[in-house]
Amino acid sequence: MRMVTGASALAALVGLLLSCLVGCSEDRPPIEYLALGDSAPFGYRLNAPGGYEDDDDFVGYPALLADDRDLELLDLSCPGETTASFLDVDAPNLCTNYDGSGREGRGYRERAPLHTNYDGAQVEAAVRALENSSEVELVTLQLGANDIVVCGANLECSTREGVAAMAEQARENLDTALTALREDGGYEGTIVVVNYSAYKYEADNPELAVIEALNAAIADAAGAHDAVVADAFEAFRTAAEEDGGDVRRAGLVHPDDTHPTAVGQRLIARTVEALI
Repeated sequence: MRMVTGASALAALVGLLLSCLVGCSEDRPPIEYLALGDSAPFGYRLNAPGGYEDDDDFVGYPALLADDRDLELLDLSCPGETTASFLDVDAPNLCTNYDGSGREGRGYRERAPLHTNYDGAQVEAAVRALENSSEVELVTLQLGANDIVVCGANLECSTREGVAAMAEQARENLDTALTALREDGGYEGTIVVVNYSAYKYEADNPELAVIEALNAAIADAAGAHDAVVADAFEAFRTAAEEDGGDVRRAGLVHPDDTHPTAVGQRLIARTVEALI
């Protein structure tokens, strides 16, 4: 009889530990803000002076927003995440399984710590977090830029048809991701999906058409799930007007990089906050 009782207790303990892998702890306040996505919300930047071993060196707009609104943040974002790898860790991406050289390799999660460590796909950790906390009042999601990276590496985005196919696949993946948050996670609150800025807002910049195709897909997916879009594209365009539409010259994106500076992160945080 004792063996049965002990086994039952052990099973219950194991179940509790698994359910709390992400999303709860004995001494942690309930999660109020769940941040999801790629390197932009993570706060990543190339050639970080202190290296990549301390995640506190990377501050994205979720941390700024959480501080501004005094929200308990759980940030699951991962540099290199794609809309596909958000759902399946084995999909090509730079977060878990691709070193950026064109070969399978070690992704960011194997080389450096995230703000929150977790097993499996990001969507799985997100659903667990939502299931384990009834206090979440905000979810932000930013994904898709690395879909362009993967598409470009395979030369599929060298044609208009290839860009359209990339955007449509991103829309389908985001639709699946938002369905998981709403249905599997049971979340009925505010979801803000953040789109992407360009690096030069010049009419003859071919990059604009790719970014706009992706952003249209983001908007379509968001609209189907009662989510709102934080328009970083227009926010950065407006802020860079006096610098000829060059966001690097405007100080919004790091030089020789594609990631927002502290000023750019603050601008995204304000853009999200204006919606909530």
